[in-house]
Amino acid sequence: MAQISRPFQVALVVIALFGAVWVFALHRHSAPSSASSAPVASSATTTPAPAAAKASAPSSAAGGQGAASKIYHGSAPGVTGLTRAVAKAHGAVAASERDAKQFEKQSAETSSTASTTAASSTSRPAATSTTTAATKAPTHASGASTHVAAPSRQQAVEAALKQGRVAVLLFWAPKGFDDALVHREVQRLASHKGIAVYQAAPSQVSSFGSITRGVQVDGTPTILIVAKSGKTTVLTGFTDVYSIEQAISETRHA
Repeated sequence: MAQISRPFQVALVVIALFGAVWVFALHRHSAPSSASSAPVASSATTTPAPAAAKASAPSSAAGGQGAASKIYHGSAPGVTGLTRAVAKAHGAVAASERDAKQFEKQSAETSSTASTTAASSTSRPAATSTTTAATKAPTHASGASTHVAAPSRQQAVEAALKQGRVAVLLFWAPKGFDDALVHREVQRLASHKGIAVYQAAPSQVSSFGSITRGVQVDGTPTILIVAKSGKTTVLTGFTDVYSIEQAISETRHA
């Protein structure tokens, strides 16, 4: 292989150094330009996002309302009946919300009356308590016992049972979906002859006194069917009016 002359070697070295300096200068010049253009592209990309989100929110909300209020009438089999059942379920929930407000008001009044009675019984002066004990001492010595009145709900159920009616006790939570449906089914029985319907919150089981003694409501909705004979049937979860009527018949003739 032929040897490259010395001057030619020097010229190649100079050209290589010049090219390296030129590439380095070009790289330093292009770096600030790309850094300054990055925020512009980012802002241009992210700026329309809120507007798009705002535009999509009303459309999705409108679509949800339309889906909840319209009944599908397409060619798919069974879809029309399903959507009609869903619409009826929503109507049942709306109807039960009105009853729930009245129910919560009655529950609050009952709780307020109970707390007022308890407060008045505990706030009596010590002298009065001592005098009462002293006057009752001879009574206890003679063997007499003090009669305690039964709760008002117990008295109401007992009166209905004496008349030969079957008592239906519903323990429910107004905000539950299944509770609202069962409440609607039970209300259809209120107009039937021979059936007395009562409703209460799960925390008010003891308000029925001896009628619900030993009964524990673990969940809602729960229905208690009580007959004059003392036979009690418990139904839990979603139950339609036909199943309730069947349980009433079996309890009554047991």
